[in-house]
This record gives sequence, structure tokens and C-alpha cells, in this order.
Amino acid sequence: MPKLKKQLHFDFEGRHHSGQFVKITKDMMNSPAWKSLNFRQRGLYLEIKAKYKPKYLNGVLESDNSKDISFTRAEAKKMGYGDANRTFPRDVDKLIECGFIDLVTPGSFTREPNIYGLSTRWQEFGKPGYDVPSKVKRPSRKNLHSEAASYLQ
Repeated sequence: MPKLKKQLHFDFEGRHHSGQFVKITKDMMNSPAWKSLNFRQRGLYLEIKAKYKPKYLNGVLESDNSKDISFTRAEAKKMGYGDANRTFPRDVDKLIECGFIDLVTPGSFTREPNIYGLSTRWQEFGKPGYDVPSKVKRPSRKNLHSEAASYLQ
């Protein structure tokens, strides 16, 4: 008797029953961090998370790109950001502030895209003592040169 293929998705979830998906748990959706995001910021997080690609070997996670995800302003414009030069950086900063992503490598110093990483800091958001480490924040325009030196060392 042939083995039946497991259906991962229903028709209302997509055309391909075993296609890729973005996983958001109810735990995350009920968190103070998620509730502090507006719909545009939630959509941006979903777009960033859609770039996460785990690689499994025999059912075991072999590698992933959880700390190597780029998302450019050009991609933001394609996504529908009307003013990608103003709202996109603010929304990225909000995702960093709430603990959903971290800045891994700033690209503004080398004219490369910023590299972001997925973070678990959102689980601590709103609790006493929660703080965003300065090394995961985007460099501010005011301190661009001094921060560039600290990143490049």
C-alpha cells in the first residue's frame, strides 16, 4: 500500500500544499512586544522572517541564516512603503527596539545592505530591566562616524 503524503497546508493557506511558510506562534502574537507593533511593522517582520531558510539533514537542523538576513530599502519600496527613506528605517528601529530583530552588520559604512538577525529578545520586552544593547541598534546619523569606528574594530 503506498504511503500517503502529509499535507502541510490547507487550500486557504496557499496553492502548494507543501510550500514554504512563515511561522508565527500564538505566544508571539499575544506578547506585549507584538502588540506594540503597528500593522505595517508586523508586515515588515513577516517579510524579513520569510527570508529565513533553515537547512535540515535527516530531520536535524544543520544550518540556517537566522543571523544573515538582508532587507533593503528597494525591497521595502516593492513591498509598498511609500516613503522608504523615512518610514522603513523607523519600522526597522521599532522591530529592533521590541526585540524581534538585531542589526548584525551595518552596511551604511560600506555601502552594502544591512544584515539583520532574528532575535528572541521580544520574550523579555516590557519586563523590568529590559534594555536594547547598543551593538544591535542601527547607527544614528548624529554618531555615524564614531559608531563606524567601533563596528569596524
